[in-house]
Amino acid sequence: MSDLGQISSFDNSDVNKLLAALRTNLCRAMPQEMKVELCGGHILIFRFEHEHKCSNASIYKPMITFMINGQKTSAIGDSQFIYNAGDIFISGVDIPAQFMVKDVSHEQPGFSVSIYIDPAMLQEIMSQLPPLNQQELLNSEFSANSDRATAAEILTLSRIVDLYTNGVNYDFPYSLLLKELYFYVLTAKHGMSLRKIFTNGAQDYKIAKAIHYLRENFRDDVAIENLAGMVYMAVPTFYKHFKQVTAMSPLQYLKRLRLYEAKRLMISNSLTAAAAGYEVGYSSEQHFSRDYKKLFGRPPLQDIKESTFVPYHNPFTDAPANVELPVNNEETAAMIQA
Repeated sequence: MSDLGQISSFDNSDVNKLLAALRTNLCRAMPQEMKVELCGGHILIFRFEHEHKCSNASIYKPMITFMINGQKTSAIGDSQFIYNAGDIFISGVDIPAQFMVKDVSHEQPGFSVSIYIDPAMLQEIMSQLPPLNQQELLNSEFSANSDRATAAEILTLSRIVDLYTNGVNYDFPYSLLLKELYFYVLTAKHGMSLRKIFTNGAQDYKIAKAIHYLRENFRDDVAIENLAGMVYMAVPTFYKHFKQVTAMSPLQYLKRLRLYEAKRLMISNSLTAAAAGYEVGYSSEQHFSRDYKKLFGRPPLQDIKESTFVPYHNPFTDAPANVELPVNNEETAAMIQA
């Protein structure tokens, strides 16, 4: 078996102590609701203080997110994930999702750290691990999963935050710690889905290539038979593995890509429903409105009206769409040092 288990000398009973120390450090480093970008944008740290159900839908990027405080619920396809302080959430491919944030306030702020996956760095680490066996290459699993973070992962995150609080603003030391973090993630059971998605020849790797094509061409009419042929899979096999990886059929995935992007355009770019539908590939406003209401439970005009003065901010994956949070800069660094 290529499953290494968790390679770590740390005791997982220390996770709560490590989280408490990390929260204290983040409260000092981020005294207000804000976003910090490190290592060329590969590391995002958020402080958020408002409970809300987001007024927009999100496309989760390939990423690893650690909840440091607060609670998040993500709905992906027919699956729902609830994760709390000390949990890790992994998304190996772009996945349409909706979310809710709970248990946060100014007095008890939420914190999360998201790591956007660098395929080259991830595959460099994977090249040093035992290869997956043939059965693992053929089996697919849901690419999004949540689990309890290990003490080794939280400790590495703490060292990343320590660099930031000490005013380090160049990439090299962060990239070293990213490699360490990737190693701990990939050698834990929650890292298996990532390994398969980024292993050439695995079924999940083929599905990831098809998803990338859909993301780039979702405005066009895409024949699923052609998409399956592009990744050298029979259509029934393609449907089966696609749903295992995304919790959606290819057509459901394509439709949600279009509708989520249309919702973003309406709310963030002030497009009309007709213009947004046309922009994402719908030729009929009636067809667009019908699909939109079926997915979101209300017509697009209602979302436009109710979202006019509601700032949209996804504190876990996306940058704010129509609000601007303070971003790590020299003034922020000086404030931390004070």
